Amino acid sequence: MENFDIAVIGGGPAGVTAAIYTQRNNLSTVVFEHKLIGGAISTTTAVENAPGFNSIQGPDLGAKYEQQLDFLKVAKKFDSVTGIKKVEKGFELSCESGSAYFAKAVILATGSEYRKLGIPGEDAFKGRGISFCATCDAPFFKNKDVIVIGGGNTALTSALLLSEHCKTVKLVHRRAEFRGEAVLVQQLKDKKVEFVLNKAPVEIKGDKFVTSVEVEDVNTKEKSSLPAQGIFINVGFEPLNSLAKQLGAELTPAGFVKRNEAMETNVAGFFAAGDITGGMANVKQIVTSEAEGCVAAASAYAYVKKASMSDINY
Repeated sequence: MENFDIAVIGGGPAGVTAAIYTQRNNLSTVVFEHKLIGGAISTTTAVENAPGFNSIQGPDLGAKYEQQLDFLKVAKKFDSVTGIKKVEKGFELSCESGSAYFAKAVILATGSEYRKLGIPGEDAFKGRGISFCATCDAPFFKNKDVIVIGGGNTALTSALLLSEHCKTVKLVHRRAEFRGEAVLVQQLKDKKVEFVLNKAPVEIKGDKFVTSVEVEDVNTKEKSSLPAQGIFINVGFEPLNSLAKQLGAELTPAGFVKRNEAMETNVAGFFAAGDITGGMANVKQIVTSEAEGCVAAASAYAYVKKASMSDINY
């Protein structure tokens, strides 16, 4: 069993930032990430709200995160942590590969995953016209008619990307206004993306592949069919909280991990940062995740060293 001072579970902005700070303060640190360093960022297109970059592609930003971890000699394990147990003086972690680890403190930064609509046809046509990631799949729908479902920034940016590839793009949202940034809405108008508002999807139909989505007017309950060769579902995320549940960490009604201003959970030595907490002030952005990662690192240092936050050398 390998031993570390700090185990960071998740290699997105929160996890990477936490690892940078703990490693720089001479705490042996390991980062567990089952996909790519950068997390969800590695599946996005242009990132234009990260300080220091006018514009950078998501995978490139993820690569820079990894380069910094390597520069600091942070241990990386591309494995899924499937079990976690509180033991004397720390935590035992077990992985999908069968490997086991011990850490004095754990920072959970697992983030969240795509939320499903839960309607007929969604599972049947996944990979056969249904996608959750425009960055991944936009080129497969070149010159086709597609629909994006959702009203937040993810849906808006997906529609923008798809407008560069597809013949037509419709953006379906169950409300009269979008939750996403106004600047993105204006860009979509400039791209002549069609808005289908006050409509809720109720069924996805097709043969071998998707052919249409049936929607219902939220006010009149009248149903109609929208033809499409591709449907991109962007209606939010589900927190990846299984490890927190194993430890008995308190969760919000929506399933996010509860933490205080120091990113401490109700389990001593177990900290949470990033989208798994629901975001700082409910804002889920790179900079807020990084900020939470920094605070979690400071708290983890204080816990391991039995010191105060003011003792940390930033």
